[in-house]
Amino acid sequence: MNEQDQNNKDRQDDQLLNKINSGEVKMRPRVYFVLRAALAVVGTIFLLAVSIFLISFLIFVVKGRGSGLNLHIFVSVFPWILLGAAVLIVLALSWILYNYSLAYRNPLIYVPLAVIALIILISVAMQLISFHERFERFSVRRRVPVFEMFYRKHAREMMPDMDGTPGRPDLNFFYRRSGLPF
Repeated sequence: MNEQDQNNKDRQDDQLLNKINSGEVKMRPRVYFVLRAALAVVGTIFLLAVSIFLISFLIFVVKGRGSGLNLHIFVSVFPWILLGAAVLIVLALSWILYNYSLAYRNPLIYVPLAVIALIILISVAMQLISFHERFERFSVRRRVPVFEMFYRKHAREMMPDMDGTPGRPDLNFFYRRSGLPF
């Protein structure tokens, strides 16, 4: 380190100490940063789990219905709110990851793309092991409060009932007019 670099460092140190002494900058204890990092890690894991669940659920709903729906019916019964929530969660995850040293050196577009790729990869893997089919049976059979209602409302909206009518009675008119076999 040459003398000019040392002078710059000393000057920066003096400026920082002056700001601290004048009250412009407040020192925080180490616990603050540890708790903040822990909260970020827990929040990231929670948001990642929720987004994986939502995306895999959307794949489950679309796969469960197959290609039997025409576009109008598909658009009217698709759970758009869940898709919007998943997009917002992906944006929040990207923001959290980008603000930590894990990703700040990479271009801005890489973080959301990596998060989306990870979520889609795990969601497809969940479909391969039939996670939602099993979890739906479990939650309905055991009457798990939140998930039973969740599966009954969203998954069955797009799937036909046992008598062949669609899950939403208000769409029976569209099914009869479309000539679909259910």
